[in-house]
Amino acid sequence: PARLINSKTLQSEHFRKIADAMAERLGKLPIKIFSHTWPKIEDVQAVAIQSKCRVLFLDYLQRCRYPDTKKGEPRTYQIGDFMRRLKSFAQESEITVIMACQLNRRRDKDKDAPTMSDLSDSGSVENESDKVALLWEREFETIKPAPGNKGLEWIMAKNRRGRSGANVTARL
Repeated sequence: PARLINSKTLQSEHFRKIADAMAERLGKLPIKIFSHTWPKIEDVQAVAIQSKCRVLFLDYLQRCRYPDTKKGEPRTYQIGDFMRRLKSFAQESEITVIMACQLNRRRDKDKDAPTMSDLSDSGSVENESDKVALLWEREFETIKPAPGNKGLEWIMAKNRRGRSGANVTARL
């Protein structure tokens, strides 16, 4: 599949095979769901250490709490501090962090593909992330609109140690 992704020739049937294989493998993993509302960085770290996870899924950045910041400090500073602390923790613990992040509201009106600048509070996300992938639900350009013309595009916006800009599209 990596060859197909890199050559941008991945088809819908490949997505089904990949999803099935991932579901089978993920079903065997010891996955802990952390559903704490408004977690602090210390909460996230404690759960990661306690569960001995190798991959941490965090949904989503803007729902995290930033208690160590000064009163009146801009939210971008708070998120920047959280991102730096999370990245340091991930590097020290040798774990992978996969985190969802909200897009700016103006994205709803824009027909162009999203970019990293569309991420809410994007500066620290851009700086601290090794990889940034953006998912974009879009209409395929066809001669006449039809219900099956929607697709989901995966945009590799940043890849610190590899190729970026490779887009993969699947019809929905």
